[in-house]
Amino acid sequence: MSTDSTDLFQALEREPRQFAWVWWGYLILYAIAIPWYWPAGYRGTLILGLPTWVAVTLAAVVGLALWTSLVIHRCWIDGSDSADFAAAARTGGTDE
Repeated sequence: MSTDSTDLFQALEREPRQFAWVWWGYLILYAIAIPWYWPAGYRGTLILGLPTWVAVTLAAVVGLALWTSLVIHRCWIDGSDSADFAAAARTGGTDE
């Protein structure tokens, strides 16, 4: 049962790497998450007991997780998704 990896990609109707806005979203969020733009030794005000740069980095990491989830659910469509939706519509959304 040897499956070539190209067969898996050919079954996809749509995938995230084809959209430039997906890559721009990742680029912006990673640029925010990496604290390279903060001055050395800068602490700023405390946010929930954390320095500003830590709070911004954590918020960006949560943003990256949410962005990835959005991209997967909106842009990663293969042939089985439409079949799953059709089956759910016929059965009323129950797994029988």
